[in-house]
Amino acid sequence: MNVQAYILTLTYETSLDELAERLDADGCDIITFLHSMQRNDVCDYVAPNWTTSGDIVFFYFAKSSINTIRKLKRECEKLSDTDDRKEEFYFILENAEELYRQIGGCIFAVGRVCENSTTGRLYEASHFKNRVFADVTDFAILRAVITLETFSKFAPLEFKRSITPVLGESFEQLKNIIQEYNYVDYLANVHSVPVPLKDISDKNWISLTMDYRRKFFLELQFRKYYVDYFLKNFGDFKKIHAECTCFRNGKRTGIADNCIKFNGRYVFVEVKLNIKTVPHFEAQLDKYCNIDAVKILEDKQEGKEKIVQEHAFALDVNGFCLYHGTTKKIELIENLDNIKAICDIKRLREKCIKIIGN
Repeated sequence: MNVQAYILTLTYETSLDELAERLDADGCDIITFLHSMQRNDVCDYVAPNWTTSGDIVFFYFAKSSINTIRKLKRECEKLSDTDDRKEEFYFILENAEELYRQIGGCIFAVGRVCENSTTGRLYEASHFKNRVFADVTDFAILRAVITLETFSKFAPLEFKRSITPVLGESFEQLKNIIQEYNYVDYLANVHSVPVPLKDISDKNWISLTMDYRRKFFLELQFRKYYVDYFLKNFGDFKKIHAECTCFRNGKRTGIADNCIKFNGRYVFVEVKLNIKTVPHFEAQLDKYCNIDAVKILEDKQEGKEKIVQEHAFALDVNGFCLYHGTTKKIELIENLDNIKAICDIKRLREKCIKIIGN
């Protein structure tokens, strides 16, 4: 089975306020919470927007967290003896320092993503701001942790980032090291193979991307190796206009990713890796509805009579969607897993023509 994989770097709470919020919400700090994970638990963690169900997560606890823990201990000692939380904080931090000795600077667990990434809950005091989350389960706490020195040469951590993609040979090396000293059953038959971009053409793009479509890390890749081919078969012509400026009441409302001629009129198509991770995406699509004009080219502008007014399309690696300007809602029209041939795109085109009308 081909999957995506990444190392998730976790760090200790960076302030006493953050620690207090975490204790109030979950009853324990992050390091105690991690130690208590059970195989069938389902927990949401910071994730890349490209991750999908079945992907592998390697949990790493940051080496720098020991400095944070000790800093918080010093801050705790300065609290007034009358502070109700001083004793609680100090006990938690003492325990955290002990637990750090077991997993600090190490990959200490493996998990599997069980839902596509989306926006999730945030702690107000958290150092993670405006993040994407994914539910993870099948936790395997490693009996023999994997130190940073063991894997950093072939899978170096992303500097100051919580997500480090692990692909191809790097994944195989890390998987083999983990399996040598531990046994994680679901790791045995999975692989992380990069998308064979150089082999994709207008003749084989559907068949090649059927297995790899959800493996695109960059929106640019998804556009070039899937969306462009898709739209050339979906629109009236093979011409795709990019970065089209829309106007309403003489003012610019937004710049659409793509614009195609569809059943005789122009319609806008917005492209994302994962729509569920885009905040206020409906508001973005609304900028392309009920407009007066669009600049197709630098020297070419079209008026509202030639533009679809109440709808816009959106694609991500999972599905093809239609935005309804009247209800301000996004509707999934087709799961892209069902697009297995050009005739499926033509069928989808006819379906959308019936919905949008003339």
